[in-house]
Amino acid sequence: METAKLSSKSQITMPRKVREQLRIGQGDRIGFEETADGRFVIGKAVTPHKSDGAARRRLEGRAARPPAEISETVTSVVMEDDRRIREGR
Repeated sequence: METAKLSSKSQITMPRKVREQLRIGQGDRIGFEETADGRFVIGKAVTPHKSDGAARRRLEGRAARPPAEISETVTSVVMEDDRRIREGR
């Protein structure tokens, strides 16, 4: 088991082996997830992509006369993805 010591500022230096296995480096975010038995699982946190809303705007621009190949389902999926990305989920 690899270990790290907590500093007076509540910081740790992760052992090189752990950093390499997690493929993390300076500036990367780390996620902590509690398990049912009270332990924590750590891993590289996935940074959500930012949406500028371009897909949503393109679809809204065609709302008056959508082309035959763009169905309601596709429109709703794009709108939901845009909303999810903006909320960071």
